[in-house]
Amino acid sequence: MKNVHQLTLEQYEKLGELTGALNLHAKKVYEYQYFEEESPIQERTQQEKEWVRLILLLNKYKKR
Repeated sequence: MKNVHQLTLEQYEKLGELTGALNLHAKKVYEYQYFEEESPIQERTQQEKEWVRLILLLNKYKKR
């Protein structure tokens, strides 16, 4: 059984390698409540999206 959270080398390269894979994951976290699912459909509210955006920004600046 294939783990849905794993990429093949071909998928990884098509996404743009590490940067592309991380961007895709961040976009799913930002847009969907159940982002862990292979094909999430329940979108976040605007308020939830704002919270996620702020958390990601805080983490970015915290690492500097």
